[in-house]
Amino acid sequence: MRNYIKTRKSHAIASMRYSRKNQTLTVEYRNGGRYIYAKVRPTTWQTVKKAETFGGAINTLVKPNHDFVRIN
Repeated sequence: MRNYIKTRKSHAIASMRYSRKNQTLTVEYRNGGRYIYAKVRPTTWQTVKKAETFGGAINTLVKPNHDFVRIN
C-alpha cells in the first residue's frame, strides 16, 4: 500500500503521507502549510488516493470530519 504521494496533478496539495499505525494523514500544501489530520481511517485514505482531485477529496472527506493541527 502506497502511503506517500508527491503530487503533480493538484494545484493545492504538494504531498500527502498516511500513517496506518497512527491513522494520521499529513498534508503539505503548495502554499507551504502542513497539517496533520487525526483518526483518518484506511478506507478514507484509499478514497483520497483514488479521487479525481486530491484537493476536492481533502475538502469533502477529511477537513470537515477530522481534527487537525498545523505543524509549521
